[in-house]
Amino acid sequence: MCSYVPYNTFPMSNLLSARSTERSRLLVVFKDAEAGLPVRHMLLPDFTVAGNSTLDEALKLANPTDYDLMIVDGTLETLKALRSNAQMTTIPVMMVVSASQASNHVQALDMGADDFVVLPVSAEVFKARVRRLINGKKRAGEQQEMIAHLKTAYEKKDRFLQIVTHDLKNPVNNVRLAHYFLQTELGDKPATKEALDTIEMAVDTMNDLITHFLDTAALEKGKARLKLEPVMMEDLIWEVVSRYSETANVKNITLLMGETEGLVLADPNRIMQVMSNLVSNAIKFSPNDRFVTISAEVNGNQVRLNVTDEGPGIPLAEQSSLFEPFAKLSPRPTNGESSSGLGLSIVKELVQLHNGTVGLDCSEEGGCTFWFELPKYEPALEAVAV
Repeated sequence: MCSYVPYNTFPMSNLLSARSTERSRLLVVFKDAEAGLPVRHMLLPDFTVAGNSTLDEALKLANPTDYDLMIVDGTLETLKALRSNAQMTTIPVMMVVSASQASNHVQALDMGADDFVVLPVSAEVFKARVRRLINGKKRAGEQQEMIAHLKTAYEKKDRFLQIVTHDLKNPVNNVRLAHYFLQTELGDKPATKEALDTIEMAVDTMNDLITHFLDTAALEKGKARLKLEPVMMEDLIWEVVSRYSETANVKNITLLMGETEGLVLADPNRIMQVMSNLVSNAIKFSPNDRFVTISAEVNGNQVRLNVTDEGPGIPLAEQSSLFEPFAKLSPRPTNGESSSGLGLSIVKELVQLHNGTVGLDCSEEGGCTFWFELPKYEPALEAVAV
C-alpha cells in the first residue's frame, strides 16, 4: 500500500527540493482534502503530488506556477475560483467527477477545465490522461519560448535595419550635394550629363527606399502620429501638381486638374504624402505623351480623391495584392524609374489612420484610377456637438 505525506506536514522547502527530480508536479485541490486521498494514491509514485489542498489553501500558494497540473474535484465553485485567480490561468486543470456529476461535464469545460475523468477509473488510464495534459503544457511552453526568442531576434534585426537606414541619409545627401556641384560645373557636356543623370536617378532611388522603409517601420509599430486640421482638397491638389510638374514634363505627361471639391479633417503632410505616392506612380507607369488627372469630389459624407492615368492598367489577378508591401506586379515603370514596392502599402496605412478607405478602378481599355476616401469635415456639426 502506498504511503503518503499529509498536506499539513509537507513543507514548501521539501516541495521545492522535489523539483530537482524529473517528475511532474501536481496539485490536488478538493473541497474535502480527505476525499482527495484516493486520487493522490493513484498518482504516486509516478508524479510529485503536493498533498491534498483545500480550495482556500490552494488560493494562498505563493507560487502556483510551480505546478504542472491541478486536479480538482467535481465542484464547479472550486473550478470557478481557481480560474478566477490570475496566477493560475495558465495551469491545466483536470476535474475528477463522479457519475452523479455527469451534468457538470460540459459546463466545466466551458468554465476552463482542460479535461475530466469520471470515477471509478483505472490508475493507468488516469495517469495517461494526466501525462497528456502535462505534455501539452510543456509543448505550449516551448512554443511560447520560441515565439519570445523569435520576437526578440526580430526586434533586434528591425532596430538594426532602422539605424542603418537612418544613417544612410547623410551619405545619400552628400552624394546629392556632390551631384549638384558637378552638374553646375560640368553639366554642359553631353557625356557628363548622361552620367550625372544616372547618379541623380540612383540617388532618388536610394532616397525613396530610405523614406519608404522608415515610414513602413513607423506605421508597423504604431508610431505614426497625425496632426489633424481642416484641409481643403483643392489646396493639396494645387500643391501636388506644382510639385510633380517638372517630373511629368520629362515624359511630356500633362497633369490635369478636375473638380477640386471637399473639406476633410486630416494631417496635411500625411495626406500630401499619400497623394504624392499616387501621382508619382501614375507618372512612372504612364507612357510618354499622356495625361494624368487629379480630382476630388464629394460623395455624401465622403470626399474622394482620384488619380487617373492612361497607363497599361493592372491585371485583375494582381489587384488583390496591390496594396501589400513588396507586391510583385507585371506592369513596370515606363522610363526606367525606380519602385520600392512599399509606396502603395504606405498609402493604405496612412489612409486607414484617417479612418478612410483606398481602392482602384481599372478599365479593360487600359488606364487606372487610384482613389481614397476620407470623411467629409462638417465644421457646423462639430460646433453643435461642442
